[in-house]
Amino acid sequence: IAMLLGAHGFSATTAREIGTLSTADEAQLKTACRLQSCFLTHNRVDFEQIHTQYVESGRTHFGIVVAQRRRPHEVTDRLLHLLNTLTADEIKGLLFYV
Repeated sequence: IAMLLGAHGFSATTAREIGTLSTADEAQLKTACRLQSCFLTHNRVDFEQIHTQYVESGRTHFGIVVAQRRRPHEVTDRLLHLLNTLTADEIKGLLFYV
């Protein structure tokens, strides 16, 4: 998915590329925040809770996108619709489903 997004001009990296693949969920989101990046996950349950914790504690993130497990091209198409419709500021702090 990261490679497909890159082909459309978006900067995308993976947890594997930055060495956080086996890191706890909240630590992965903190890394995304440090990188000022929106976070894509298939882990709906945990990231809904983490998002709620962020909101309740007044913290912000750069967006969380929860994707259902689908073919990579289908997830990418859904992400592109979101990324081409909203600005980074409009995504910041929100939880989306694709």
